[in-house]
Amino acid sequence: MEENKHVAEEEVARKLLAGKDCEQAEIKAVLPGYSANLHFRVILLKVTKPQSGTKDWEETLLQLSAMMKNRIKKKGMLSLISAAKDEIAAICFFKKDEHNHDLATFSDIHQSLVQLSIKDRYNGKHTMTGISKAYKNTADVCQAYDDAKKVIFLQQINLLQEIFL
Repeated sequence: MEENKHVAEEEVARKLLAGKDCEQAEIKAVLPGYSANLHFRVILLKVTKPQSGTKDWEETLLQLSAMMKNRIKKKGMLSLISAAKDEIAAICFFKKDEHNHDLATFSDIHQSLVQLSIKDRYNGKHTMTGISKAYKNTADVCQAYDDAKKVIFLQQINLLQEIFL
């Protein structure tokens, strides 16, 4: 049952990230507590697959996704998570009035992910984080995802040191 829930969440997250239409009811089905008045940001964690020990890579991505979801939940936000071959994308929903300092909140999440990667086999060298601007309409999830990818690209070519656009 838990695996079915994870697969359904992954499907909804991928649809939103790809810019496909997704009904509010479909989001609510996998994300209890979701409402259309929530704002969101996309956190993108780029993970370089290690050269050794790659046979358990999918399991490693699932574990990282679960830990990421837990850290987001601890900050009082709802999230949809999608893990691909070299990235984990989280769509984080929050009430704007409750998170007036949402940049600080997302910076805290980033720091906890950095600590996680340092403790893990990546030694902090194989992960990069990009965080989008805040949006309100779920039709903009694809744009937010592009924002986060742009942040990582700018980090890779040393034009940006920040995690935000």
